[in-house]
Amino acid sequence: MTSLRVTAPRADIGAGLIIALFAAWAFYVTLGFDPPALKGFPGAAFFPRLILAVLFPLGAALCVRGLIRSFKTAREPAPADSEGQPATGRVYEFDLVPFLLSLGGVLAMLALMQAAGLEIAVALYLGILLWVGSRRLVWSVVMALVGTAVIYLVFVHILGVHMPLLFLPRYF
Repeated sequence: MTSLRVTAPRADIGAGLIIALFAAWAFYVTLGFDPPALKGFPGAAFFPRLILAVLFPLGAALCVRGLIRSFKTAREPAPADSEGQPATGRVYEFDLVPFLLSLGGVLAMLALMQAAGLEIAVALYLGILLWVGSRRLVWSVVMALVGTAVIYLVFVHILGVHMPLLFLPRYF
């Protein structure tokens, strides 16, 4: 499997940039959400913006931590390991295929949600994700439908968030 070896400071910088840029982009997308149905109540953008308002600074902080670590390691000479070679610090190894499939799946779900509705997008995403992890088709389909129902009940019925629905009824 194709993998990527990255030192700890570079992993922090890369992950922090990805998280912060995603949060900024997603916040921009929420600007196009429908306004609240009733004045004074949170609209469809409230909960995503709340999560993104926490996610952006965390991603930025991770990036800053990586920059501080990279400057720190650049100033200090690298200690030698047990064989006398200079140690490069902690190295992370990422499997690229699962990472890229997960990232592509999330982006595809977001795009499909606008075109086909929440129900289809979430059910497909959960079903494919569960099938890749378990290779049990019937179990994956059943759990994807249960997961979609739970997400629908929590967000649409309990929290009153307006979601792009295609089949399931809207009550708000």
